[in-house]
Amino acid sequence: MQEQKKRYALIFLIIFLAISPMVYGESDLTQQGVAFLKAQRFDEAIGVFTKVTTADPGNAKAIYYRGMARYYKGDLDQAIADYTQAIKIDPNYATAYDNRATAWYGQGNDEQAEADLAKAKALRDE
Repeated sequence: MQEQKKRYALIFLIIFLAISPMVYGESDLTQQGVAFLKAQRFDEAIGVFTKVTTADPGNAKAIYYRGMARYYKGDLDQAIADYTQAIKIDPNYATAYDNRATAWYGQGNDEQAEADLAKAKALRDE
């Protein structure tokens, strides 16, 4: 089961890195945060995304990205909190459900992880 959790985390990182150059319509600050995230400069990414969300508390994408930085930094509780906040802002944010599932797996909460994966799948199938 641990191997499967690692596989999910790796898949999401690969997908993120593949699509992140296509951050169209995002502020320069958000793009800077994505660059820090890609460079694995997680503290700087968190700082940038926090600035973005302070200026725009409804920016689900910036909150989601901050959750990613926190996840890769190993702060699963805060990552889950960010993914949850992004989902509250945008209940159809399937990728946030996917990443929150990965964090749930990291905490050993397989039941919650499976529920989030099912929700993400349902959103994609709509």
